[in-house]
Amino acid sequence: TKHANGRDWWILIGEEGTDKFNSLLYTPQGVVNTVTSSNLPIHTSGINRGQSCFSPDGNIYTLASSDFNPNFATNAIYIYNFDRCSGNLSLRDSFLFGGSIDSTLAGCAISPNSRYLYINNTYNLYQYDLQAPDIAASKTHIATYDAFLDPLLTYFYRMQIGPDQKIYMGTWGSSEHLSVINQPDSAGPLCNFVQHQQQLPMLYSGTLPRYPNYRLGALSGSPCDTLSVSLAEHETSSNSLFCYYSEGSIFIELPDKNSETGLLEIRTISGQLVYQKQLPPSSTYPSLKINDFTASNGIYIAMYKNRKLYLRNKLTVQN
Repeated sequence: TKHANGRDWWILIGEEGTDKFNSLLYTPQGVVNTVTSSNLPIHTSGINRGQSCFSPDGNIYTLASSDFNPNFATNAIYIYNFDRCSGNLSLRDSFLFGGSIDSTLAGCAISPNSRYLYINNTYNLYQYDLQAPDIAASKTHIATYDAFLDPLLTYFYRMQIGPDQKIYMGTWGSSEHLSVINQPDSAGPLCNFVQHQQQLPMLYSGTLPRYPNYRLGALSGSPCDTLSVSLAEHETSSNSLFCYYSEGSIFIELPDKNSETGLLEIRTISGQLVYQKQLPPSSTYPSLKINDFTASNGIYIAMYKNRKLYLRNKLTVQN
């Protein structure tokens, strides 16, 4: 996750078989410091399975852990506070999840608003409220695996937040589908989990790409917010619009602190206007999918502008 200065990174690595985590501080000069947090409750025996995840705001680190042996899986959830300035972890809460040999913990993800923790084993998906006085007691069952074959069993497995603020869930084996939590910031069934919703162009197996929250900026007002250029300023100063074309749609990502509406224009290389659309404030919708753009194959110029921003980039269309 991002350091509180909005530029550097903390890389968290647990020491196998111990109660220690090492936080490596990665800067433009490389790894310059290692901070060790110890005496942290964690499974330390057996074959450890599960997934860990940071909250999008970088303040919570969660580990869904299963000590696996030939007879039973002891499932536990560990929730840590993470100090983005110092790199230190401290235990916030931990509790047993329960389960059997066939229900080891498999996936972990935290909602975009950093409130709801999603945990799944191979058969069930649950939601926890990280703001509840008793997190363990807030456990809410969301769904049970519906036995869908694709062509093999598609047990629940790893999860990852996408750039569209949805949470995607992969499967244990090969599949052409992903399950999706469509409104992960909503409580209980309102999170709108749909099994095998997202069709993929080919089979994949096992896991999903893992990536941090690149949008996370400096922790404003903290003693570590010392750099003269914030993340949002850096993105804006580059004047580069992040956009790409795929399967008939344009995907756009804008600075998430932009509170004004803006105009998107698509022009040919010669400057001819072929498309324009008014877009909502990106503080509300930082990731957008444009479905009504039609054009022949070629290279275009995409431009986004309002009173504060002027961003542009090349857009390649290949149908």
